[in-house]
Amino acid sequence: MAEVEGTITHYHTSILIHSRADTNYIARQVVDECILWRSKHKKSCLARKATCTKRKVTKMLEVCLITMNEYQTQVTLNMLPLVSSDVFIVMD
Repeated sequence: MAEVEGTITHYHTSILIHSRADTNYIARQVVDECILWRSKHKKSCLARKATCTKRKVTKMLEVCLITMNEYQTQVTLNMLPLVSSDVFIVMD
């Protein structure tokens, strides 16, 4: 697991990269701050947090461009309240 700085639409974010996770997440406050367009999941799912609690995920960003150290990537992000970082993504 690694934490890096990145940007989403000129908004500086803290990005946590994990190689063994299975889903990407973004904090709701980042979506509101960046005024990003969100859509509803066709089928909602439950996300298991590190505290062993489960949260219902109902909204997502289908296309989000993230820049990390001049490297740009496009990811799909689920909206979820995050505490330790702004964005949680899976990378190998």
